[in-house]
Amino acid sequence: MANPEHPAILEQGAETWNDWRRTSAAQPDLRNVSLFDSKSIKLADESPLFHPVSPDRMSVRATRSLAGIDFSCALLNGSQFDLVNMSGANLEGADLGGALVKVVDLREANLSGAKLHARITLPGGRLTHGTSFIGCLMEGASLDRSSLTGATFENCRFGGADFSEANLNNNRFINCEMGQAKHLHTVRSYGHSAVDHRTLERSPNLPKAFLRLVGLPDAFIDNIPAIFGSPFEFYSAFISYALPDEEFARRLSADLRDNGVRCWFAPEDLKAGDRIMNTINDAIRVQDKLIVILSKHSIERDWVEHEVKQALKAEVERGRDLLVPIRLDNAVFECGFGWAKEIRAAHRPSGRHIADFTDWKNHETYGSAFEKLLRDLEHRESGDS
Repeated sequence: MANPEHPAILEQGAETWNDWRRTSAAQPDLRNVSLFDSKSIKLADESPLFHPVSPDRMSVRATRSLAGIDFSCALLNGSQFDLVNMSGANLEGADLGGALVKVVDLREANLSGAKLHARITLPGGRLTHGTSFIGCLMEGASLDRSSLTGATFENCRFGGADFSEANLNNNRFINCEMGQAKHLHTVRSYGHSAVDHRTLERSPNLPKAFLRLVGLPDAFIDNIPAIFGSPFEFYSAFISYALPDEEFARRLSADLRDNGVRCWFAPEDLKAGDRIMNTINDAIRVQDKLIVILSKHSIERDWVEHEVKQALKAEVERGRDLLVPIRLDNAVFECGFGWAKEIRAAHRPSGRHIADFTDWKNHETYGSAFEKLLRDLEHRESGDS
């Protein structure tokens, strides 16, 4: 059971609670506390936090809330959250085994390392079910490295939520919007999960790696666009780069895949035993675009030059542009010879506009450049397809 002093502190509001967290070394203990029952803790106004505007959408009403509250490392086993605004809350490392989180605003909340898994909590080995999230807004929430084992997500919205290296096992995703969630391809699965048809219909272009990890067969995954009438919206792309730029190339590949762009990226797509040159040439031929990452390293690499020339050859054969150059520095403008000069020379017929990713380690600048690149990769209905 909960420490009786802790619910009393929480009842005084988020500011009082957070002040107490800053000055106390005690581990918050709110096990089995109902955080919507007005008889125990008054957390919300009489008007509900969410007002249903359609069967599958919710809108937020103003309320006195738990926004920004610090629940890090708290014991929340069996707790119940209902009609509570917890946007921006810190639940890092919290233990929510068996909790019920119903119609709660968790936008921008931090659940990094949180434990949502089933666990033995009572004498005799009785097992508590995994956490249930029902009707929750989780847009922008941080779920990286969370243990989500046994958790159920029903009618939840995950726009921009970060799933980096989250652990899945026996999860249920029911009628959820997941299409804009980030880094789903990096989740770690220790057993199959259930993703219902409504989630697939509402979440176009989920990464194939994620769908495989939850247990869907390749034959079904390949037919999802046809089944749900949502053909791929973007050109596919081959990513050409030099090894010293691999950190950026991996980030770009992951973000493109998260946004529904089919990419061919050598470290992930080359299979053991493949003849490298033949495989790369074949991959370039079947992709719609070749993204070449220009830098002081790549313009000196024969390998990158070969890939670019293969793309230029394919352009002639197909009668349309394939090459999408982006740069990490100014080396391409300082090069006075060869293929890089031809690409950059705006006054020449072969000259191309080069997207600027020079400040790619700045999150905001990278985001702006990436959004522009994504628009450039949109498939337009025209004769060039």
